[in-house]
Amino acid sequence: MEWLKPSEANNQFEDNTDSFSDFKIREFIPNSNFEKKYSLLTQFFLLLGCQDENSVTSLFVDRIDNQVIDEIIMHFDNTKIVLENEVPSEIMLNKPNQESLSLIRSGHINPIIKNLYGTISKSQYEWKPQIIQDNT
Repeated sequence: MEWLKPSEANNQFEDNTDSFSDFKIREFIPNSNFEKKYSLLTQFFLLLGCQDENSVTSLFVDRIDNQVIDEIIMHFDNTKIVLENEVPSEIMLNKPNQESLSLIRSGHINPIIKNLYGTISKSQYEWKPQIIQDNT
């Protein structure tokens, strides 16, 4: 193993404490004027979030608008918002709402989402690579 050489210990990271950001994580508690809406986004994030009961799905944002709240956040029982200098930068989604999951599973799932996750049974979806065959 002559090609291995010892690494020189040098600091490649600059210490810049003047630009230190203020990070906070806050729980999102919706107020009563938000309602659940179902969309392609809802299907995507709910089925992604239910892959593992302890999973957390991160959604990086620069703002949180009503569409994100109504179509995504409202469908999770545990949502946290990461704030950087009081500006939202990340939404952490955990514990998909079982009522929302049941509703989308009992209805028509968009073919793109169905293709993305594939099916194990009528009630379970799992992400897996799909082989697409060209029949032309």
